[in-house]
Amino acid sequence: RIVGVLVPSLTWPWMGDVLQGVVDAVEAKSYGLLLFTCNRGDESMRQFATQVSAKSFDGLLVIEPEGTLEYIAGLHAKGLPVVMIDDRGHQPLFPSVATTNRLGAEAAARHLLAMGRRHPVVARGPERFGCTTERLDGFGQVYAEAGIPIPADRVVDGDFTFEAGRLAVKGLLDAGVRFDAVFAHNDLSAAGAIQALRDNGTAIPAEVAVVGYDDIPLAAHTEPALTTVHQPLREMGGAAARMLLSYLEGTPAPE
Repeated sequence: RIVGVLVPSLTWPWMGDVLQGVVDAVEAKSYGLLLFTCNRGDESMRQFATQVSAKSFDGLLVIEPEGTLEYIAGLHAKGLPVVMIDDRGHQPLFPSVATTNRLGAEAAARHLLAMGRRHPVVARGPERFGCTTERLDGFGQVYAEAGIPIPADRVVDGDFTFEAGRLAVKGLLDAGVRFDAVFAHNDLSAAGAIQALRDNGTAIPAEVAVVGYDDIPLAAHTEPALTTVHQPLREMGGAAARMLLSYLEGTPAPE
């Protein structure tokens, strides 16, 4: 009656909320929890593999460490029950609980359009993540349908960090790009965007509105407080854990 949880790191801003949802569901069924991180890269994965071989847990919940999806799929194919908690837009060949990235981005676009913002820029996440594509597509589609397609040069690269958001917006300001809104693909980069605007003396939201994504606790403590798309992080963790526990107790796993 032990569930394993594999995560990249505990330092991700929303990891605590996801894990709390997992813990609530697992403890309610009187299961224990084994937590594994990939802080040491390959060494961490080797240690994890020994625990898999020793059958130290009955099933696995995973927030995919980069580059491990094929390995995890292999474990599932060999009989280990696995459920992935995913916000990156991957489609694994085993059960997963995902968030509605495209719909969230559409909501952000509609909000900005309702404010009269017709010249947005996007500080996107890493291109290799499906969530980046989904959030960019959803946001862009709403603006395109309003007759305001977003030019490619209004989309700037980022890596989900505060500094990337700050530098992206600073670069636009330094280049004299005219914009009245920023849609950042997560709250950390949105906070960086706010810092760049404040350093520039730009009034928020009077001159430039900023919208983030995730609704981590930081969002309430930026200046001004950040408008953001809420991800149901605790609910995602709980749903994944309940799915796995149901399977362990005899309910067929979903496709």
